[in-house]
Amino acid sequence: MQFRLCTRIGFLLGLWLGWIAVATSAGSAFTYQGRLVDGGVPASGGYELTFRLFDSLDAGTQVGADLVVSPVDVTAGLFTVELDFGLVPFDGSDRWLEILARPVGDAGDPELLSPRQPVTPVPYALRALSVVGGGDASALVTGTLPDVRLSSNIPRKVDLLTLSNALTARIDALEAQLATVIGAVNTISNQAKPLPPAGLTVVSRDPADAGLISGGWVRFSSVAEPGWRNGTASGAPGARTGHSAVWTGDAWLIWGGTPGGADVLATGFGYSPGPDQWAPLSPIEAPAARRGHSAVWTGSRMLVWGGFGGGYLGDGARFTPSPSDWSPMTGTDAPEGRLGQAAAWTGSRMAIWGGQNGGGLRSDGALYDPVGDGWSALPGAGAPEARTGATMVWTGTELILWGGTGQSGQLGTGARIPLAGGATPGAWSDLPGGNAPTPRQGHTAVWTGDRMLVWGGSAGGVPVGNGAAYDPIANTWEALPTGGAPAARSGHVAVWTGSEMLIFGGEAGGVALATGAAYDPAAGTWRVLSTRGTPLARTVAVAGWTGQEMLIFGGSTGGTPVGTLQRLDPEPTWYFYRKP
Repeated sequence: MQFRLCTRIGFLLGLWLGWIAVATSAGSAFTYQGRLVDGGVPASGGYELTFRLFDSLDAGTQVGADLVVSPVDVTAGLFTVELDFGLVPFDGSDRWLEILARPVGDAGDPELLSPRQPVTPVPYALRALSVVGGGDASALVTGTLPDVRLSSNIPRKVDLLTLSNALTARIDALEAQLATVIGAVNTISNQAKPLPPAGLTVVSRDPADAGLISGGWVRFSSVAEPGWRNGTASGAPGARTGHSAVWTGDAWLIWGGTPGGADVLATGFGYSPGPDQWAPLSPIEAPAARRGHSAVWTGSRMLVWGGFGGGYLGDGARFTPSPSDWSPMTGTDAPEGRLGQAAAWTGSRMAIWGGQNGGGLRSDGALYDPVGDGWSALPGAGAPEARTGATMVWTGTELILWGGTGQSGQLGTGARIPLAGGATPGAWSDLPGGNAPTPRQGHTAVWTGDRMLVWGGSAGGVPVGNGAAYDPIANTWEALPTGGAPAARSGHVAVWTGSEMLIFGGEAGGVALATGAAYDPAAGTWRVLSTRGTPLARTVAVAGWTGQEMLIFGGSTGGTPVGTLQRLDPEPTWYFYRKP
């Protein structure tokens, strides 16, 4: 009868499982699993197995006594036994297991199974239970095991501790950085929120930000406001008033006006802020000289209409910047000539309403289609009362008209009319009177995207220093704050930057002003505009917003027309605070 011992991965796995069981019970036994083949087929039945430990694979010296286990139940060649040689043989030296086998009841000598099997590291883990030099490790109260007694694949405490400390430190650092960012977001405003950690720098528009200072912050630096600068005078238009201006997206087009007295102009110029250059507009087929006319930008053309030039004019023209070219607007169905009308671009039509001519104040208007070169009248039913000097804004769906001078003086009324597609009018409806601004003329109005902001003007020759916001969705007025607002004035300019309404110039008591302010509707606050760079006092000027700067040209001071273009970057002075 010939036996053969087969060892596979299952053998090693059995050793490891046995070690786990031993370690929990703190004993010296371990489980051995193998496969026995008898006569070329897996053995089955009861067998007597003898186990011996040696210090080498071949020959060598036996370590300890024989360990006989019988009977061992072998099924389909597989068997499992528990072996206990004690702790002494496992001193860290290499060990090999020799096995002898015979069926139970067989009187013959047991057959030696070859080769010897190396004892895997698992039994050696038992040595960790003993004190260095021998003994039962359960008696170990203090001390350490030598590193040499541990397998190289066992993580060391110092490695795990170092890794744990590194991860903890990294997490703490990330949490600190997150807290710093959150704190910064809460404090970068004019009204300081919960304060971030010391050493962080925050900015404010306020040179004495009470919220920051009360929190222990100290102002240590600032970046000055850009302020005003003059545009080039080379090739610039002559001084004038009563002219128009439109921003095309890359150039500012100035046209018409009067240099003073009864003279009127039929000249125009384009200003490019990037290169700081002026260029004349083509005079070929340009409209007749005039002042007080209306001009809008369609996205590709400038439309000029109406005004006064030797009489009230009811004609106009279309200007294309590239190439510089004029073409006349049809006079068929055009409104009567007039001066002081309100105008706006609806996205597809130029809207004209009101004004005055030799027949008096007007209460009519029309829409001009630059593509089809045709006019169509706005409804007269329900239209606001006749007036001149009103303001008009386009909301994206409707025209809103307000204020001006009527038959009995300044007006504090207005109306709105929807235009489907910017072209097909609906019906007029009056604006509410509750909380509306007081009657006035010479005021300004801008559209913010959801509100019409009205500010300034005069009534009975007395300048006004207040305003209100009209919400067309709610159909309500709300007064603008007066704290920090600019001084009362009329004839000023106003532009919308996308976040603020900029007010500048105008006059009060016959004196032109060189001051202004910015109103932030989101915050409900005013701030003073810079006077750095010496802005010129002027009234009845024109202004435009480039996306970064406000451009101002023309107007008059002391009755004398102004011919200087000035540019304002409205960024304020920024003040830096740091917590010691």
